[in-house]
Amino acid sequence: MRELKHPEYHILDSLDLRAFDNREKDYGVSGYLNRLGFIPDAITLLECSVEQVHSWNGVVDNSTVPYLWTSEREMPGGNVWSQRQLYGLVEELHRAGTKFYFGALAQPNIHDEYNTRANWLMERADEYDIFIMTRDGGTLRNSTGSINPLRRMPDGRWYEDVFLEDLIRYLTDFNMDGFLAGDGWCGLGVMLKDGDFHPDMIDQFESWSGIEVEGNSTAEQASFLWDDPRNRSLWMKFYAQRWASFYRKMKRGLAEHGKDFVAMDPWARGAVDAIYDYGVDYRLIAESGVGAVCIQAREENWGHRGGEWLYVWEPGELVNFTTSRAYAPDLHLYWAVATCNAPEHWIAAKDMPNALERQSLSLPSATFIDGQGKYIRAAEGLQFIFGTDLERRDWDFLKTRWDIGFTEPIQKTHGPVIVFSDSVYQYHLDRGIRWELTAPGLKAIMAGASIHCAVNSRNLKNSDADGYVLINPLGITDEEVRLLLEKNGQGAGIVVIGEVDNELLIRELGLEKAERAVAEGLVLEDENIEKLWKGIDSDSLACVKDGRFVEQVVSVRPAYDTAAREEDLALLKPLEAQVLVGIRAAGEIYAGTTVRKTAGGAGMRMYTSRSYEWPKTLARWNFKFTMKSFARQLPDDLDRLNAHLMNVVCGNIAHASEGQIYVYRTRADGTLHVGLGNMGNMFYGKPVLYTPDEICFHDDYPFQRYTPAGYIHFDTTPHTIKVEVPPLGSTHVKLRRREKQR
Repeated sequence: MRELKHPEYHILDSLDLRAFDNREKDYGVSGYLNRLGFIPDAITLLECSVEQVHSWNGVVDNSTVPYLWTSEREMPGGNVWSQRQLYGLVEELHRAGTKFYFGALAQPNIHDEYNTRANWLMERADEYDIFIMTRDGGTLRNSTGSINPLRRMPDGRWYEDVFLEDLIRYLTDFNMDGFLAGDGWCGLGVMLKDGDFHPDMIDQFESWSGIEVEGNSTAEQASFLWDDPRNRSLWMKFYAQRWASFYRKMKRGLAEHGKDFVAMDPWARGAVDAIYDYGVDYRLIAESGVGAVCIQAREENWGHRGGEWLYVWEPGELVNFTTSRAYAPDLHLYWAVATCNAPEHWIAAKDMPNALERQSLSLPSATFIDGQGKYIRAAEGLQFIFGTDLERRDWDFLKTRWDIGFTEPIQKTHGPVIVFSDSVYQYHLDRGIRWELTAPGLKAIMAGASIHCAVNSRNLKNSDADGYVLINPLGITDEEVRLLLEKNGQGAGIVVIGEVDNELLIRELGLEKAERAVAEGLVLEDENIEKLWKGIDSDSLACVKDGRFVEQVVSVRPAYDTAAREEDLALLKPLEAQVLVGIRAAGEIYAGTTVRKTAGGAGMRMYTSRSYEWPKTLARWNFKFTMKSFARQLPDDLDRLNAHLMNVVCGNIAHASEGQIYVYRTRADGTLHVGLGNMGNMFYGKPVLYTPDEICFHDDYPFQRYTPAGYIHFDTTPHTIKVEVPPLGSTHVKLRRREKQR
């Protein structure tokens, strides 16, 4: 068995009781842990409901645990457990050296497939009327059964007080170590725009804000609160304060009894989308003292099964992981990884090992830059969903990759670094609008930008990043811009994407304000692009060596064939900037993609007006994408050009001809770890990796030679490595560059 302790990272195991066997003397604990091959920090019985807590009579005896709470969704195949056996299981897990958490969803289980329905709360709705009310005045009582733990009960008691009291009693009676607040406990089971608009929440809001909500019906009140951006801003802030207050109370109450507290995230959202969609502020959550928040980066589940799919893919979650920690550095963040869920019909470790391998090496190695300029892993650990239905070989496959992803010593993450600005965050929050950060960042990564890190603008002083990316930085301050310009003067590149209103920044980009116009077409300045690439070739890419072109180098300037699309915004006019892609609108040429070179060793400055918005899909679980609709979401040639330019402007320490890439230095001797991805592609990718300096050695991880991962070709040159990457998979290369000859 592997070592018990994981000093580099933590592991939470979520499961149901099918993983164990109550016919065994130790309830099957040793058999299960041997199957895992390691001992998690904590095991969580997750797929339960609050009614398991509320209905507890305080007697550990031979009465049966309702089968719904022993087998997820009451799926056939599990054993019937008694309360005494559940207590014994907790004790056996303690003897084995791990903790046991009780976990619950903020909804009773209602699943037609298994004819499953938890009725305890519904039968007591007169006392526990906490079901979410939607904006049309309806209730979720008889559909999903989702509850709102922030509400007051009909008798005036705060539900959170009732739940906390019952939860502590339940945990104490079973000697359990903590509570994992599952789906719906950190953001409700509906988005803010849809609920909860119950009269009690309206009353709480009025008391908090001092504003009287207008309207004679729930629909009118919902429209007053959400459709007006000013009121929407207050509604978002109100929910953020309520969640923070709820978490402080839960944390304090559980800690007084020696119990831990961990929560799931607001439905796979990062910091900027969590506040808009679910009224959750990560910094306030971190300040409440919660043990950890688990981010559901599970493309094998949501991404391929339908629902709001695009943002849960690895590139979107890279933005979420890094920027959430840049915003809330004290937040303990776990990656909630899809391993297997037989009752929900996805078995990721067997269905998509190539995607899991890619994520297991990429997401745990994503970083943020702290106040001392150190590159810190964005995630402290992981929570796997679920630990019930896999075999030892599956766990060996996963744990081998997790160990690498979480333990490789990261000295520096290279490439474009996203700048998280508290001022920009507050600007959007105060106006009740979404900060479109995730979608543009996601598209840039999918197009090939080597984005694997973020930094808060307040930490720029000690940062040594190769380049900085601002995405729709409305509300950025002059002080923040000056800090960036100082870094630019030291050689770091600056990239600005989308809308910008700071006059100093606009001027330094070599642009000027203009009236917004509708894009009519794109103009590719081929001559300027060619001139730029020639300059880059000789100065940065070292494609010319001793007067000769390096053999077999695949050009970073493919033939671009693209047309205008709705994301091409005509916002600024070029002045001193060099136009690579112009936007034709109203008979004039606006800045599409521009660069501005600076003198004296300063870095380049790049601007692109193309930005993307959060994906507009139907409600979760109802939207099923087709190959055609999926293809429309993928980057086009202009996105690829912009991504290539970002990499060049921001260091270009290594580059790939196609697909996704990230680079970090793992040791002081200059060894680089390079990940090459192939997301969103049903065909094999065949990128060529190249570096400005000659490669001293290269290698891959041994396990890649025996798995669905990619392959390294051995017909390399001093500057290039050819690889082959399977659909949705990745290739990972370790290399060291030769020192430049002086």
